[in-house]
Amino acid sequence: MRSLRSAVLPKLFAASVVAAGALASREAAAADPMGPKIEKGLFLPVGLNLGYSVNTPKGAANGFILGGETSLAFFKDLFWTGAYADILRDFGEQETRTSVGLEAGYGPVGVDFGYLGAFRDETAHGVRVRGILTASAISVYGGYARTWTDARTHAEFGVLLKVPLPIFIQEVKKKPDEVVPPPPPPPIDEPKPAPAPTTPAEETTPPAETPAPTETKPAETPVPPPAQISP
Repeated sequence: MRSLRSAVLPKLFAASVVAAGALASREAAAADPMGPKIEKGLFLPVGLNLGYSVNTPKGAANGFILGGETSLAFFKDLFWTGAYADILRDFGEQETRTSVGLEAGYGPVGVDFGYLGAFRDETAHGVRVRGILTASAISVYGGYARTWTDARTHAEFGVLLKVPLPIFIQEVKKKPDEVVPPPPPPPIDEPKPAPAPTTPAEETTPPAETPAPTETKPAETPVPPPAQISP
């Protein structure tokens, strides 16, 4: 039974990761770049944990893991912080593990760290840390867990399928569009009067000069000499 499980479950896990990656790419392609932008918000992601666990010490059975997880995350300007809690079943070791801790990230990259409790024949206590690459409702993770009481380690890899339920959202306020006044109309040139038409003669023959008037002197009347008086 274990040989069949170890042969089939890794293939099932690989197929799940490929499917999750395809869904994430499809979701990113379908996103509307002109949609509303979120400035800050409080979300409650709830969903499934689907993965595979490599367990030690030597001889421990590796196996498929399945469980549920929820978070409470506050988002602001691409930074997000919060807390998580999960419970999962390791079908290789036939044990149940649960974890509670804190998480933080920027954009699609994040990390979480918290307490780990393992329930098998007896309860073991430890810690777990994971790196997360998220695309909204779908996240890919890889983590390391260790319990102190039985000295066991678990290398976990998988996908988180979580629906981010909004509790509070504040969208980015759009600035009003600046009204640019239209440019002034161009100046209107007043039409100039057309020149009077000219004939060829006016263009080639200069105007005739009018002779200046001559002054006429009146005829002089001869004055007779004065008469001589004899003594």
